[in-house]
Amino acid sequence: MFRGFFSLFIPAFSGRNRKPKRRVQGAARVAGANFQPTDAAGAAGPRVLLADLAGDRGGAATGHVTNALSRCGCIEVFRANQVLKMSKAGNIVQQLVMAADKGRGWVEEQGADLPLDFNETFDPVLHAGVLAAIGPTFKGSRGRIAEFLAPALQGTKVFIQAPPDGLNEDQHATVLTTIGNAFAAHFRLGGGDKKLGNAGAAYKMALKKISSEQAPEIWAVAHSHYASVLKAQGDGKTDEATEALKNAAVAYQKITETLSRVAHPYDWALAHINHGLVLYRLSGRSGRAAYLQEASKSFEEALTVYTKEAMPPRWAEVTNQYGVILLAIKRFRQALEIRKRDKMPLLWAQTANNLGAACFSLAKRNAEAALLREASSCFEGAVEIYQTSGAAKKAEVIRNNLSRVERLLSARGG
Repeated sequence: MFRGFFSLFIPAFSGRNRKPKRRVQGAARVAGANFQPTDAAGAAGPRVLLADLAGDRGGAATGHVTNALSRCGCIEVFRANQVLKMSKAGNIVQQLVMAADKGRGWVEEQGADLPLDFNETFDPVLHAGVLAAIGPTFKGSRGRIAEFLAPALQGTKVFIQAPPDGLNEDQHATVLTTIGNAFAAHFRLGGGDKKLGNAGAAYKMALKKISSEQAPEIWAVAHSHYASVLKAQGDGKTDEATEALKNAAVAYQKITETLSRVAHPYDWALAHINHGLVLYRLSGRSGRAAYLQEASKSFEEALTVYTKEAMPPRWAEVTNQYGVILLAIKRFRQALEIRKRDKMPLLWAQTANNLGAACFSLAKRNAEAALLREASSCFEGAVEIYQTSGAAKKAEVIRNNLSRVERLLSARGG
């Protein structure tokens, strides 16, 4: 059961309005009597691919999930004829990530949205968890998913009020975290600010069930989600919003102090990145250089895990974020060593635009014409990419910045 609920924290796949590429080695469509397309025009709804987990004898648990989800009106269910085996190496999070990597291949082949396993007692959490995992990134009618998510969330109240019989504290914490995720997803689907507050409350309840010493992995997941709620509540310029950001920074720092860089490298590094991003927002509100200095340290720590040699794409992404915080020309140039224009045009344009802004900002202070020429080149390239890709608004904003650069370059005789 623990593995089943924890699997909800594996990233979901965005929906695709297309037919499965193939059904070789079997993913049979489960005929749901109540299945309806997600909109009146008959567009395809989200597809869920269910696979038996090794240890589920006879596929009984997966059979229940299949039947339960086939009764959820907006989901189209497929069942794989293969068993998803869990590795015995590493901790539970690493095992699930490795299993999810294999499942991703099946999902891509079948055009589904989420591999999942659950137990019969938890139908309301199952429906809410699956809809929440799919909804925010689904490319079809997300409003339709929100309509089904609302009553599913109503059915989870019993799990908030008291844990079902036979559920230990760790397991109840994972259920509460799943419910929190569902409330957060409903917020992103337009459910209103109250849903965000409900998500935060569910995460806080989960954190009361467990300790960082006894269950560091479950605690870190719940704490990270709670910090995300605080970060979202930090939007705006009110004192309450600023306080929420400060609390988010504290939450992410606690994760970095609790998790081990050796045992949980990626979660540890991600917490450092989020910590740095929150500190960056706080620096913009307060003008305090200390926040930026601390943010810089957080990104330096993260880059000890996401190295250029071991994980070049992730390294480039983090390095670009680092550059945004400090407007660091060196960091943007480094990121462009990986984000090549011919291979990753949109990522190249994003970083090139950032580099152009950093060069322009510095050139206004030191009057260096070479920096202005570099900014001009970066902006020109970014405009071309965004214009070609159909991002006209982004192209127009950058084109205005390019005009400013050209005027200053002309005034300085460059």
